Amino acid sequence: MKRILHIHKLFLCAMLLFQYDFSKAQVINYTFGTVAAVYAYNATPTVFPELPQGIDDAITNPKPIGFNFDYGCTTYSQFIASSNGWMTFNMGCIGSDPNNQLAGNATQITNAERPIIAALWDDLDIGAGGNVNYLLTGVSPNRILTIEWKKMLWKVTALAPCISFQVKLYETSNRIDFVYLQEAGALSIPTNASAGLTGAANGNYYSLQNYTNVMSVTNNTGENTNLNAKPASSQSYSWMPVCVLPIELIYFAGENNNGKNNFEWATATEKNNDHFTLEGSSDGINFTELQKINGAGNSNSIKHYQTNRDPDNLIYFRLKQTDYDKNVSYSKTIAIEESKRKEIKFIYPNPSAANFNLYADEPTSVKVYSYTGQLIEELNANEYKIIVFGENYAAGIYFVKMEYIDGIKTLKLIKN
Repeated sequence: MKRILHIHKLFLCAMLLFQYDFSKAQVINYTFGTVAAVYAYNATPTVFPELPQGIDDAITNPKPIGFNFDYGCTTYSQFIASSNGWMTFNMGCIGSDPNNQLAGNATQITNAERPIIAALWDDLDIGAGGNVNYLLTGVSPNRILTIEWKKMLWKVTALAPCISFQVKLYETSNRIDFVYLQEAGALSIPTNASAGLTGAANGNYYSLQNYTNVMSVTNNTGENTNLNAKPASSQSYSWMPVCVLPIELIYFAGENNNGKNNFEWATATEKNNDHFTLEGSSDGINFTELQKINGAGNSNSIKHYQTNRDPDNLIYFRLKQTDYDKNVSYSKTIAIEESKRKEIKFIYPNPSAANFNLYADEPTSVKVYSYTGQLIEELNANEYKIIVFGENYAAGIYFVKMEYIDGIKTLKLIKN
């Protein structure tokens, strides 16, 4: 019996390109600015029981983000919060360094603290009436996780709550916001806070230079470890990711035919691509290496790859891509035993300075939203039809939500 992951020949002939979801831990790359906001305490949030008032230099157990969040081109589903005003996506974190240093130090490595998002990193404590909490709001694909440090002592020796602040993580856009609220208490001098983002490795960071409404940031140099004045109430900063991935994968597909598992994939571009590794799994969790296939190195033309294997009682398969510098990234997982239709929805070119072209192989409801969530346009894709749209869109970021037979898919568009 032939089991196929459907890739239509019409698609292959048309060579419709899209950015596949390779995830890679690499140097963080963000644009940033100030945004309008009004601070509001989280309403009926989940309070971290691991961070009661009076505890010092503590972290929480891993908690769910509530959606997949990309940070530094790596996808995360959980986070850990620190009593000292920062959070991490490293589930191996074992400690909370009160000594703020975005550039990194030995303690951070020992405690597995990085990567770090720090809205106000200092030796803090929870004040009267305060807590550290989190709240998931909104509906997919536009949910927001808000992590709140409410009524904090800055520093731990302060006599009354000085500051409240939040880190907001946005679904789909992967945007990060910092928002602040002044409390009545005075700071305990001296204060020497830091604020910004860090990558997984020491030396990779963004440092906020002040807490004014004119955002000043340095990247990997000139860290400010002496922030010592309260930001204004409702002061907010926003970070937007720029994710340059090593592979633009057109498709990855497999089929079982005549007792063999046959695999095909193609790339539109490759950057420093040493090789691919086909990996297989019986449970979708634990993968083993099956075969290495040399990459094209650097390429701006379409490259096709294929290989075949005995089934080996394996069901799930993925590609691992390895750079010349030994960094790795992974494709999504496919399952050859599944016969249901897979997502075949592509928009090209992306980014675009002119039109976008949407290809759909089945009737599809399409809605285009602005970066702020405003509905811009509704489209209807009939079977085997390419829709051209976006000619009059202003430059910026948009999101396309597609509802079709097998589910919902959201893609980000960039209009240059």
